[in-house]
Amino acid sequence: MSRFRTTMVANARPERPERSASPVPPSRRATTWTTARTRNPSATAGSAPATSATWMQSGICISPVRSSDMYISGGSNVYPREIEEIMLTHPALSEVAILGAPHPRWGEVGLAVCTCEPGQSVTAEELAAMLEPKLAKYKLPQRYVFLDEMPKTGYGKITKKLVREELEARGLWPEPEAVS
Repeated sequence: MSRFRTTMVANARPERPERSASPVPPSRRATTWTTARTRNPSATAGSAPATSATWMQSGICISPVRSSDMYISGGSNVYPREIEEIMLTHPALSEVAILGAPHPRWGEVGLAVCTCEPGQSVTAEELAAMLEPKLAKYKLPQRYVFLDEMPKTGYGKITKKLVREELEARGLWPEPEAVS
């Protein structure tokens, strides 16, 4: 599944706030501008500001969702932070990142990337047994990867993008048809 979430706005007013005589609060401006583009995407084609939103001819807005915040598994939203916080209660783990990995049936499933404390170890089975009573089944990571060190930004922050790139470089990132 892609890192994009599709959203359609229906029954919206097709006016643009910058053409309106009345002052419009900033929070309403984006909504109104989005609905105008959704109503008639061909009329405003090519005039999109430098944002990460992509417009399709059907009038559906595809906005990138930060993949680090959520993935969709079988139609259910899964928030990695919830899983990461539970996993970090295990004494052997020092860092955890949960990513949504492609899956042919469910769209995405959880992939847990873990690093252990020095001198400690833990198995995927132990982590799965710890998580089972605490999480719904669709939230359980389907795969566990253990790294010696998490990739980090220059500021020392773990970003899901860097983790995914590291897994791809090592050949550990699953392809949709390879995951079962």
